[in-house]
Amino acid sequence: MCYSSPDNKEREINLIRENELSEKIRISYSICVSCWTYDTHIVEGLGNEVDENFLMWKAYTGGITGVRIETTIDDFLNSIKETPCYILVRNVEYKKESFTNTVEESIFNKTIYYSKEQELRICALCSADKLCLDVDVSKMIHGICLSPFISNTYADFIKRSLEKKYEFLQEKIKKSRLLEYKKECLI
Repeated sequence: MCYSSPDNKEREINLIRENELSEKIRISYSICVSCWTYDTHIVEGLGNEVDENFLMWKAYTGGITGVRIETTIDDFLNSIKETPCYILVRNVEYKKESFTNTVEESIFNKTIYYSKEQELRICALCSADKLCLDVDVSKMIHGICLSPFISNTYADFIKRSLEKKYEFLQEKIKKSRLLEYKKECLI
């Protein structure tokens, strides 16, 4: 587990002791969690690396519209401008039983049935009554992948709209090819 302190101008990531984390959670008024995945695996039959997961698209997009933002942990943390919060970064632990004895366990633990998600969570702890992180998206976003379940027409519309509003996204937006992998395996 690591964190970035609001007092740390260089945004060094330091290990935080468990008792410090418990104290930070106890005094926090607002907790915001952002969930990410390391989802990259080899697809049987294709032999190449795929960075998508059908179950993740279905679970987190309602099976229709959604996007996946591609970044790294360092670039995500470095994109956050000054913040009065503590930022925690930790892999989700998958266990046989879902433990919820503490706030920390409910944030960073899931049952083993979700282990294919390969999830990382970024948690902001703040003593203010609301939380809004100011993020430099041009530093954070490496790419955007659009849902495999939307039409090509809608995907083109989203791509053009985002590229028009955010010039740095030129050539960084693609539609998922997830549904094409099955076709390739059958050929």
